[in-house]
Amino acid sequence: MNMDLLTNYSGFKEDIETAFKDLINEFDLTLTEPYVGSFLLKGPKCDITLYYDRGVISCAFKQITDKELDPAYEVWPVYRYLYHIEQLGKRDDSADWGSPKQQLVESSNIIQTKLKNILIGDFSWLDGYLKKEKREGQLTLFVFDLDQNHPFKIKFWKGDPSWRADVEKYLLDNNIVLLDTKWGV
Repeated sequence: MNMDLLTNYSGFKEDIETAFKDLINEFDLTLTEPYVGSFLLKGPKCDITLYYDRGVISCAFKQITDKELDPAYEVWPVYRYLYHIEQLGKRDDSADWGSPKQQLVESSNIIQTKLKNILIGDFSWLDGYLKKEKREGQLTLFVFDLDQNHPFKIKFWKGDPSWRADVEKYLLDNNIVLLDTKWGV
């Protein structure tokens, strides 16, 4: 297999310009390519990073005050957090997310319809989001340590969102406190 096809997306820039046209115009975003194959929609209050890897488009928000290596916040997890959605049928990790072009259009649409406030610099949700992500990481590591046939792990791998509540109840019932790890979760 040609590895170049896995990481290079011919027409990526043009597809970004098409999918994000309305947002580019409304928020005065400028499209740059800081690294080969990695794009940045630079705005006055918020940036959007976009890159392609093995069929998946990453689309994420960055605060303009962030340093280059600071984390960005992926659009779909932010959307799930802000709208209290445990599972988006098509957007789970085992699903086919569609073509790269389709993924760009979906990301643009969700920003256009639900997350425009972020483009005007509203990151008031960030502290709560980071706490939830940290807890999610702790729960996930806990589940990864369980036996393959454990009911929590089976639910996790099947994409059943009730695994979280089951694990939280188990931890509470057994007075177990999950500590931070060296990986920062």
